[in-house]
Amino acid sequence: MIENYLLEELVTFAKYGTVAKTAEVLGLTQPAVTHSMKKLEEDLGITL
Repeated sequence: MIENYLLEELVTFAKYGTVAKTAEVLGLTQPAVTHSMKKLEEDLGITL
């Protein structure tokens, strides 16, 4: 099951287009967002 926070980060990334802006908007670090995107890729079996 995909966690809600991962979907929120994905939608924010799609809206703003960069990990840096996604992290800024959500109040996270860039490494945290990168880690989340990698987890989503693994969970979904796709490359984002």
